[in-house]
Amino acid sequence: MTEHEIPREDIVYDSAIKVLRYGFYLSAVVLAVGAIWSLIDRHPLSPTVLPFQEIPGAILDRNPSALIDLGILIMMLTPVVTALSIALNFSRLGERKFVTITLGVLAILATSIAISLLR
Repeated sequence: MTEHEIPREDIVYDSAIKVLRYGFYLSAVVLAVGAIWSLIDRHPLSPTVLPFQEIPGAILDRNPSALIDLGILIMMLTPVVTALSIALNFSRLGERKFVTITLGVLAILATSIAISLLR
């Protein structure tokens, strides 16, 4: 291996780190914008979370609480996107065992999300 060559598994780690980092950054920015917007408009924050399908309409209706809900949703989906990224990179590397394990983790996440949505 030359000094500029990245070890194969580092591709997976680097990709996961980037997804987690930028997912967190995006979530933090959306949350902060929602909080600042709420302060500027003197809009009280909602004590409840909107259903997913109502968030876009509420944002268009100028509801800062909906933007905060979107930030929370982004934060919740970041690990799912990270697991998808990991599975994709393991697949590119031909690591079937790790693809299977990662897809198992995704199945658990999907089941958890489905259970929470059906409550």
